[in-house]
Amino acid sequence: TAPRGYSAAIDPGSGAVRCDVRRDLTEASPSALGAAGGAVTDLEDLRRLATGIAASPSGDAVWADAVPQGQGRPAWLLAGLGGHQVGPLRGFSGIAPGFVTAAYSDPVSGLTVAVSFNSSTPGADFAGNAARALASIAVDAGAAAGAADLPALPWTAESERNATLTAHARC
Repeated sequence: TAPRGYSAAIDPGSGAVRCDVRRDLTEASPSALGAAGGAVTDLEDLRRLATGIAASPSGDAVWADAVPQGQGRPAWLLAGLGGHQVGPLRGFSGIAPGFVTAAYSDPVSGLTVAVSFNSSTPGADFAGNAARALASIAVDAGAAAGAADLPALPWTAESERNATLTAHARC
């Protein structure tokens, strides 16, 4: 069974998020998403895609000219051709009506994180914040267990938690 996607309503007068009104967006037309709207996937597919994007030598061109994502964004948050580079991790994040998703992988260690949430209310960055927090937790746990070749991340789980709590609508 496919997951159902939700979003809080938006007040048409003020533009404020209406947490008391939940909209079921499951039946929204995927045609608004172009070619991406034709895909139905799961976390395992996202993991494989992120791992392939990160580690494939043929994908190196995607990262050759990665650029900062804009003023006010961290210097380690870059956009490549069809993906994001966040510190040493490579992958993507995105939003569709009712869903937010992110998946990142480290091409050296193979550390991979994939998340998907069935609410688009918090916005496009929410899944990326969650995935980066989980990557930080995984690196810290691996270091505590004596693992080698772990990526050095320019963020912490706490910094991503704080970004989530201050930047996203809470319902």
